[in-house]
Amino acid sequence: MPNGRNETKRKQVASQATPGDAVADRILKAIRRVLRRTADHSRQLAKEAGLSATQLICLRLIGEAGAKDQITAAQLTETVQLSPATVSRILDRLDHLGLITRERATEDRRRVLLRVTPGGRSKIRKLPMPLQERFLTRLNALSDAERQNLLTSLETIVEMMGAEELDVAPVLAPVVDEKPLG
Repeated sequence: MPNGRNETKRKQVASQATPGDAVADRILKAIRRVLRRTADHSRQLAKEAGLSATQLICLRLIGEAGAKDQITAAQLTETVQLSPATVSRILDRLDHLGLITRERATEDRRRVLLRVTPGGRSKIRKLPMPLQERFLTRLNALSDAERQNLLTSLETIVEMMGAEELDVAPVLAPVVDEKPLG
């Protein structure tokens, strides 16, 4: 239930808004919606599948590599653009759940080969499409000019928020899963 004083203050501020402020409010609300949708989707994945968005993405990438074209832990780290420590924790979780196996390469013991188990393949088939994949499908349907305009606008927002220096992975998740869920 909203706090009456806060609601009154919000209405007073809104009543004093100029047309420019109304646009600013819409921009802030749009940013907030993106943040909430991302967080809600991650919570839904965790509840339904017991996996976070980044765990799901890693599991799918390992599964896509197939039996012959095995993917290494280093290749996975590079593909998802996460730190080796974060990917290691994700792999620990997936291995603990019996969804993947890790095996040292015989020709080079430094390389860790990743494979999806039959249980992992079954899990992949049952999982919902990640928010990121749905977003990319829709993004790719836009014209090049629309995509460039969107990128320019988002980069402006990043700059306005002072977030240019943040090193982030191209993953739609509120927080990269640094800790196992269970």
